[in-house]
Amino acid sequence: MSNNTLVPDYLNIDFNTIKQKIIDQLSESDVFTDYNYEGANITILIELMAYLGELSTYYINKLAKNCYIDTADLYETVSRLVNLIGYYPAGYRSSRTTITLSLITSAASAAGEVDIDDILRVEPWKELLSTKNYNNENISFVTTNPIDSTVNSYGTFTITDIPVRQGKLKEYTYTGSDLIDNKIVLPFINFGYDDNIDDDYPSLKVEVNDEEWTRISDFYDELSGLSDEDNVYILRYDKYKRYIIEFSDTRNVPSFTDSIKITAVESLGSNGNVAKNTIIYPDNDLLTNNTKGITINSEYYTITNYTEATGGSDPESITEIKNNAPAILHAQYRNVTKNDYVSYLELRSDIAKANVWGEKEIAPSGDIDNYNKVYVSLIPTEWGSNTLSYSPSASDPNTERVMPIAYNPDWVQEIAEYLELRKMLCAWEVYTLPEIIYFRIDIGLKIKSNYKSAKVINDVKNKLVYYFSVSSRDFGETLNFYEIENYIKDASEVSDTDNFSNVKGITAMIVRNIDFWDFNSNSWLDPYSYKSEKYPQWARSTDSDWDENVLRSIIINYNQFPYISIDDCIIEVES
Repeated sequence: MSNNTLVPDYLNIDFNTIKQKIIDQLSESDVFTDYNYEGANITILIELMAYLGELSTYYINKLAKNCYIDTADLYETVSRLVNLIGYYPAGYRSSRTTITLSLITSAASAAGEVDIDDILRVEPWKELLSTKNYNNENISFVTTNPIDSTVNSYGTFTITDIPVRQGKLKEYTYTGSDLIDNKIVLPFINFGYDDNIDDDYPSLKVEVNDEEWTRISDFYDELSGLSDEDNVYILRYDKYKRYIIEFSDTRNVPSFTDSIKITAVESLGSNGNVAKNTIIYPDNDLLTNNTKGITINSEYYTITNYTEATGGSDPESITEIKNNAPAILHAQYRNVTKNDYVSYLELRSDIAKANVWGEKEIAPSGDIDNYNKVYVSLIPTEWGSNTLSYSPSASDPNTERVMPIAYNPDWVQEIAEYLELRKMLCAWEVYTLPEIIYFRIDIGLKIKSNYKSAKVINDVKNKLVYYFSVSSRDFGETLNFYEIENYIKDASEVSDTDNFSNVKGITAMIVRNIDFWDFNSNSWLDPYSYKSEKYPQWARSTDSDWDENVLRSIIINYNQFPYISIDDCIIEVES
């Protein structure tokens, strides 16, 4: 049994391999020579040892794998590892929008509830309902800030830009005696976390003895900007996916007898995005007359949202945490490099993809007009009037091919304020519209006889759509069609919702042609020559490459983003 050739390879940890290794070693013993193991009692002991060996080796490898961020695959471990470098993953984030309240002043005045010059208040932390359902319930929204307005006319009096955030109102009461290590663990509910705690859409309020405390992102004066403020707290989304209110040893902490009231919103995450004109049911206590000290009857006013509610998202996945955490570490909470900007912008739930560039990309040899300019281009998670307006192709108004027209100024201002705390003093941002490049691909297939052509073609299209999804593509990348071909044929490349099983029926595949949609001429064109100043262009290095009858990679510009026009793609089965 001392033969080293029979020592199991540590990678061969499966039950059957270990079992066979034990049998092979026992066979070298004089006692078990020519022994029939099938049905023998000793087989039970062999299988027990094989099971324990497989289990032990699995756990050892699992532990080793989860010691490093790059290889860790458990949420708890990944969360703890990134905490060590100062990164804290975000929980559910609620969609947000603004509503408009229209009061019939004459009717309210006749009822004695409103007069000219009365001060009306839209109360915070009041629940509204939309017409959209989720799990057989109307999706709820909550007002987040008080809005005061003075009645200046009879007829219809309107209060605009009232911030609301998706969520169902939750209230909890504690005392200082409930604190454990200066922390309160909230009930296991999906609370709203926030993208930006400095905006007008808070998802959390903490009051100690009826005094509202301030939420900050960290307890360091240099970063929080609150050196003179001691009544502060932090909201954490921890390794167990719990929400924790944390107070600091270096700041004020509620005493044993202090009362603590927590107001939060239960979030639906990505399921809480709703269309415009759907938030129409107000809370009966939404509008008050502060001059008269009364609540105005809701039959005298209406509410609605003229822009869609967007930005709702689910907690960061393990992959997203791994990508975001190192960037935060390198930036040291300052946006210095391109990666610093991109990673910080893409932390927001309303931004799907971002890109930045400067004078080096525009004029590599130098251009004083572009010194210190940071050009920013954004793809929103939800296209709409509150983020990025767009128009369809002029030649086909019903097409899905759309061209961005303008950023919403309020959204740009919000993004600018979000970047302000991390920007370098000498830099200033210029917001540039993304140029969407729609591609059309011509593909030829040969299919196994036991597969249906229609199903194979459908799965090829679905896989192309998945390949060109916003999360998978990036600004200014190089598209390699050998990579696309291999990706489609690789049965192991699947999405979370589709395994594209019918691509296994492909025996041969070739990408025959590629075009892009030109919005100026409203036609499909070949990519430009590699010598052209226009993009997208073929990636070629020498003139001799033109003689080769092959598809080259395609380079798109730093403000261009690739999409697939799947309905225009040509996918044919060849005999």
